[in-house]
Amino acid sequence: MCGIAGYVGSRPSSLELYSALQRLEYRGYDSAGLVIGGDGADLQVHRCRGSVAGLSDSSRDLGKPAGIQFGLAHTRWATHGEPSERNAHPHLDCGGRLAVVHNGIIANHRQLRAELEAAGHTFRSETDSEVLAHLVEDVYEDDLVAAVRAALKRVEGSYALGVLHQERAELVAARRGGPLVVGCAEGEAFLASDVTAFIDRTHEVVFLEDGDIARLDEHSIEVFDLRGNQRSWTPVEVPWRVEDTSRGGFRHFMRKEIEEQPQVLEACLSGRGGDVVEVPEVRDLLADGVPEEILITACGTSFHAGSIAADYLERLAGIPTRVLLGSEYSNWVRAEPAGRWLLALSQSGETADTLAAVRGFRASGGRVLAICNTLGSSLVREADATVLTQAGPEIGVASTKAFTSQVLASHLVALTLASHLGSLSADELSRHRRELDGVGDLLVSTLGRTDAACREIAPGLESARGFLFLGRGRNVPVAAEGALKMKELTYIPSEAYATGEMKHGPLALVDDRFPSIVFLDPEGPNRSRGITSIEEILTRGGPAVVLTQRPVPELAGHAGVRFLQLPEAPAELTPLLFAVAAQLLAYHVADGLGREIDRPRNLAKSVTVE
Repeated sequence: MCGIAGYVGSRPSSLELYSALQRLEYRGYDSAGLVIGGDGADLQVHRCRGSVAGLSDSSRDLGKPAGIQFGLAHTRWATHGEPSERNAHPHLDCGGRLAVVHNGIIANHRQLRAELEAAGHTFRSETDSEVLAHLVEDVYEDDLVAAVRAALKRVEGSYALGVLHQERAELVAARRGGPLVVGCAEGEAFLASDVTAFIDRTHEVVFLEDGDIARLDEHSIEVFDLRGNQRSWTPVEVPWRVEDTSRGGFRHFMRKEIEEQPQVLEACLSGRGGDVVEVPEVRDLLADGVPEEILITACGTSFHAGSIAADYLERLAGIPTRVLLGSEYSNWVRAEPAGRWLLALSQSGETADTLAAVRGFRASGGRVLAICNTLGSSLVREADATVLTQAGPEIGVASTKAFTSQVLASHLVALTLASHLGSLSADELSRHRRELDGVGDLLVSTLGRTDAACREIAPGLESARGFLFLGRGRNVPVAAEGALKMKELTYIPSEAYATGEMKHGPLALVDDRFPSIVFLDPEGPNRSRGITSIEEILTRGGPAVVLTQRPVPELAGHAGVRFLQLPEAPAELTPLLFAVAAQLLAYHVADGLGREIDRPRNLAKSVTVE
């Protein structure tokens, strides 16, 4: 979850590292720090509590060593030890000659710390990460790769690790669990938790595998396994642009990413079929047989997208489907995976609980299909096939375009399976394809219709003591996603329920400071039932915001209700429109409250530790 950056080359390393940290801050912002070296000089370290901005002046004032420079930097999401300058990375060894930055959790850190203190090592922080610096110091004999390899043999837990020693213009990196990527360029090399850290310098990258140890200098990159065997590597070209990692004139990354969704969904559709939908990755997996059942696993926002995916798979492809939280997967899955697929959804491809489910399923002989946004991520490498969502970098911690692109990608998967299984006719498949071709325009229309209305409604919601988000059918997971966005951004408790459950408990919460956000179906019995539930809320003095695709004359003129009018759309696409409107509503309420929209407190973008 923390962000790691590293640089070795002839540029001013402090400036390179500071720039990289700014792009990685979505991974954690409890504290930050950097260390630089060069020409055998003493290491220079600066750390601060809070955001990366606290490093700005001091990092520029750090000396600029002659010749080749090297350094490491870190932005922290705290697990062990409170957020403070003392606990900020990098951590140094006793002599101040060796520095370490770490993302992960060292499970046996207490035992290791006791052993190291008994051997005479002095600790300066409360973190689990500091034990790594002393472990490497304990065995260092002029070969940093060998020392890191020996130290890691004593470590239990997860890590993405960057290490340097002032004597050598090189960086050593290691990973088990946490993501690490190396950037390749002439005369320099980069290290980071995420490609976005150095996308302005190079698009050629090497994604380190679990168990890898890498050595980087300005001329070469070497990759070894934990036994010391060198392995070959081939760089991958990442197509993301520098502009994708900037705010592009918007006040917040989240707002930019909300606005990008029409283009993102068009990119997700591109090249996937002519008259009917065709996802080659799914077709390839079908060569080994049709699944009798599909299990879906994901966490957070991706879990809500997975819940909509289950509806598509059952309704369109006719395949029984269950959705399981990644963190709960092992508690509910007992049977062998014969006849099943596992569909895993993750924006980063590094979500720890989702990866654990994938590894367990594959170890039992099952086939895994991934829906993911990040080329080269652990999930992409470990799945049997992957549908890439083409969403580009998502910097805002509260996910937006990742959700809608996952929903669309799962729709494409369901239609490909339907085509193969014959569960939909040729005419039905062709109709679905035509409807999908209009999804970008529908989102443009949704943004245009709802933004000003959300801005107008938001001030009346800022004093709420809580929110209920209500929907039926496919809109139940959309309500859950809307509630998640509201609580993430505003810190106001928000709960999601199926609308029909109101009288089974949630109605007790309703009063004039507990608004309900209702996703109303455009037609049929769910519409009339939804209107009845809204009337019950209004009768009890509760305000309501109703997201609807058609006018609601039954509620017209009622002072307690406000409407967000969305464009009409095919039934399978309405979750996308409702989700975008809910994102905007949460954004404007949070903005009015003065919240840190791109960096909600206590959260980080990628949950890489369990």
